[in-house]
Amino acid sequence: MPSTLPILRARRERRLNQQNKHSNRQRGFVLSIGIVISILLGVVIILAAFAYADITQDLPSTEILPRLFNPPDGLLLQPTRIYDRTGLQLLATFSPNESPRRYIPIGEQNSQHIPQTLINAVIAVTDPQFNRHSGYALDELDNPDSHPTIAQKLVYDFLLYNEPSSTKRAIRERILAAQITAQFGRTQILEWYLNAANFGNHAYGVEAAAQIYFGKPVEQLTLAESAILAAVIETPALNPLDAESVALQRGREVLYVMNQLRLASNEATAIALAETPIIQPAPQTQPIIAPAFVNLVLSQIESQIPRERLQRGGITIITTLDYQLQKQATCTTEVYAIRLAGLAESNNNCDSARLLPSLPPATTFPDSSASAIIIDPTTGQVLALVGETNQGIETPLMSSHQAGSSLDAFVYLTGFTRGLSPASLTWDIPNENNYQNFDAEFHGPMRLRTALLNDYQVPVEILKNQMGVENVIDIASSFGIDINDDISLMDVASVYGVFATQGVHFGQNVNDEFVPVSVLRVEGVDKSVMLDWSIPQAQTVITPAMSYVMTHVLSDDAERATTFDVHRPAGIKVGETFDGKDAWVVGYTPYYVVGTWSGIHTLTSPLQGGEEGGNPEDFLLCCGMRWCKLHHKINLRMVGLLR
Repeated sequence: MPSTLPILRARRERRLNQQNKHSNRQRGFVLSIGIVISILLGVVIILAAFAYADITQDLPSTEILPRLFNPPDGLLLQPTRIYDRTGLQLLATFSPNESPRRYIPIGEQNSQHIPQTLINAVIAVTDPQFNRHSGYALDELDNPDSHPTIAQKLVYDFLLYNEPSSTKRAIRERILAAQITAQFGRTQILEWYLNAANFGNHAYGVEAAAQIYFGKPVEQLTLAESAILAAVIETPALNPLDAESVALQRGREVLYVMNQLRLASNEATAIALAETPIIQPAPQTQPIIAPAFVNLVLSQIESQIPRERLQRGGITIITTLDYQLQKQATCTTEVYAIRLAGLAESNNNCDSARLLPSLPPATTFPDSSASAIIIDPTTGQVLALVGETNQGIETPLMSSHQAGSSLDAFVYLTGFTRGLSPASLTWDIPNENNYQNFDAEFHGPMRLRTALLNDYQVPVEILKNQMGVENVIDIASSFGIDINDDISLMDVASVYGVFATQGVHFGQNVNDEFVPVSVLRVEGVDKSVMLDWSIPQAQTVITPAMSYVMTHVLSDDAERATTFDVHRPAGIKVGETFDGKDAWVVGYTPYYVVGTWSGIHTLTSPLQGGEEGGNPEDFLLCCGMRWCKLHHKINLRMVGLLR
């Protein structure tokens, strides 16, 4: 009988082998899981590193903030100023006055300081946890337009203002807020914020706000006045000058919040609630030279730099404005508007107006407006711009109006591009479509040249049908205009300037539109360049040959029923509407484009004439006379006679 020992040994070995296999499988499984987890963890770390690198890429330097705020040379202590093209003539300033802004520190050890009542009021309204957090809050991370802490507001306003709204910007904002809080401290952050906050009416900083609203230095503010300013920080439009009752009520609400947060005692709160703060009258506004032009400047810069940043200060804007031309264009238009309205003239210092002929007898349009523009077609730069002027008072408006016949040249251009010539025959006769001319007469057979120069509407409507309306629209759209829409004087002058430059359109791409430019450059007061449009962009629209044809026709003064005595060749197009309420004259040489518009606001058509107005032919003639005098001034300028 065999021994049982080998059998037992064999069984034990088999059992051990099975256990080892099971253990090996377990170890392999655990090892595999560990490898997978390690790989995933590594991937997560790598992705997190890439994400962090992407988020923090090109983060603005926090050292910008001391340069912006700290006296005596802080950039924002100087208001934003707008100058003419020489950089010498000041056009406008974003400030209640011309003087630099005053920087007021925190701390009673300073003779001039921000009072603790104002500090407490601002903290209560804008950041109740200011003294507890590290400069940022993680709540509202999904709302990039919310800036829940004072440090985050400072970062957004001055470091990230030009970044698009996104979750990425929200994260960058919090990173920078934590950095500046750790680097500069809470007191410095609060001091900068209070000296740069927007209080409405171009009042930036607590000192400017205290002076403009209460007529006193900031250290003399009462608790009630401090509460009002704290409320204004949240909504600058609801300030004591523009919404007094609302501002006072919101100030009382701030007092209740301060009391609840124990930032104002019961006794101090009761005294403040019983107080009736005295609001100062609105300060006299600084006059703006060329208000319509300044509006154009700001609207174009806003495509690159937010208006809020411009108004905060520290910026110098050099524009394309020719100050001497602007003065002549403004005074000529003002005197012309006064005469149109039948009022007595008061501007005796206008050289151009003295050259302006008297209006035809009984030609008065009391509710009329006029505007003018001068553009350099070789650069697309606006040299002068006069807003819609009513009864001698210029407004900043440059509205779009009915184009009327001012764009008829593009119907003829369509014909010329399709084989017609200025000598081609057309007919101005009664027709089955009942087309009419402005003078309600027909003039028989004529050349296209004659029809275009005299603004006859029957030939242009016939030609439009022959060429196809869609083809005319395509030609006009290549110039950047829609012949079926209302149009601004700037756009009319701009497109005719293409004929002056052999078919090339000069300007800048602003807000996805190719337009004349009003800005040469924008720079910080430290001369750092923020925007440079001094070199024009160019777009070829038509051939030089076609441009020559159009100029040859439009400058043929001998073919006009009404001539323009401008003493040098100039392409000229007049335009009007059938209701007689809009009149246009635009003309150009290789160096300048001059455009004028006149319009009547009343609903009653002046076609009937009468005591309240002249006839539309006189209205168009008046507009033409003003164009002639502006062009004459430019001619004098070109030969060095205008100083």
